[in-house]
Amino acid sequence: MRRLAAALILLLLTVRPASALTERALAAVGATPRIGAQLPLGLGFRDDFGRVTTLGQALGGKPAILVFADYRCTSLCGPGLVLTSLALDQAGLKPGRDYRYVVIGLNQADPPAVAAGVRRARLNSPAGRYAILLGSGPADEVARAAGFRYLFDPKVGQYVHDTVVYAVASDGRVRAALSEFTLSPAELRAALSRAPPPRLTLLSQIRLLCHGLVADAGRWNAPVTAGLRIGGVAVLLAFGLAAAVAFTRTRRQA
Repeated sequence: MRRLAAALILLLLTVRPASALTERALAAVGATPRIGAQLPLGLGFRDDFGRVTTLGQALGGKPAILVFADYRCTSLCGPGLVLTSLALDQAGLKPGRDYRYVVIGLNQADPPAVAAGVRRARLNSPAGRYAILLGSGPADEVARAAGFRYLFDPKVGQYVHDTVVYAVASDGRVRAALSEFTLSPAELRAALSRAPPPRLTLLSQIRLLCHGLVADAGRWNAPVTAGLRIGGVAVLLAFGLAAAVAFTRTRRQA
């Protein structure tokens, strides 16, 4: 049921508002994980408390879950961070001791206060409270090393990017990439352990870009999160109907 519900939500979220980017440009966005690639640990950032730190210090010699996010996003970034936190909470691992949960903001111009707002609003679970939110640094260099490609859409005012999370070994090498919206505790445990990295399932290979339903994001974030947590098909179908109505209104106004 959880897999079916997730598949439905992935299909529903293909609806998106008018964009300044062409289909060709959007096709370049995505994630081609460079398994075994070394991340640049010496790059400097500021965390959400304003402290200067490097990516290596954020990882702290621990295996980590690494997420790229737009801290100003009003679409899927927020629910994605919540769901990642919940899956980590259920993985049977202790945050800070067994792993690090690191988020890198895509907009280098964002001050620490923007990331701090995300922490207050989204990261209230045990894993979330231990999350390390980085910003004001060269996110593009880390993304390039990891095989993560994103673009800024000036019309929407947000970044377009894949909803993927990276598992990183204690030495900063990429171990695996998992779909943020279909995470399971077992997958996370395997990705963070010394065991062979988990294989991508057919569902986790579905490409979901954080670019959809931006115009009415406030009313969609809660239903998306609830639907994915509960796995209820009825909830997802209701959400899909609401999304279709909004899309129809957008087309009429265009």
